Amino acid sequence: LLKSSHQYINFVDIEFFSKIKNKIINLAKKYKKIVILSFHKLDTNFMLNEITKIIQKMQKFVSNRKHYIIKIVVFCDSLDKYIEILKSAYAKTTTKTKVFKNISIFSVGKTSILSRLICFVLDMPIVYAALSKAVIKTQPTIKQLVKIKRLLTDN
Repeated sequence: LLKSSHQYINFVDIEFFSKIKNKIINLAKKYKKIVILSFHKLDTNFMLNEITKIIQKMQKFVSNRKHYIIKIVVFCDSLDKYIEILKSAYAKTTTKTKVFKNISIFSVGKTSILSRLICFVLDMPIVYAALSKAVIKTQPTIKQLVKIKRLLTDN
């Protein structure tokens, strides 16, 4: 698809542990596309240190490279768990200014809407939201996110 339709593509999203990751990244470079390196952990059986190590591996992989965004999607049954992941990512980041400029961490499950709002408020590079109607019931619309952000930031 990238070879045949590159003029219509802006981003290429590839799972970090995919076997074809390097091939896709090379194609994305060739066609000057932004690469979104993704990691999904959608079960509740994970430890914070596991996610932290993966974030570190991903950040190390993209260091000294341009045009990369890291996307982490986890299942969180509580907002506390999601906040712990954010704090851990922040603590492991080398530059504290614009800490989330190339990383987006959000959750699915009960905390999905709140995590996406937090992504939006923290100016993470990508926040998945629906244009007009949610695809899944925990997905906010862009209009909802903007309205809530304005309430919180007076902008």
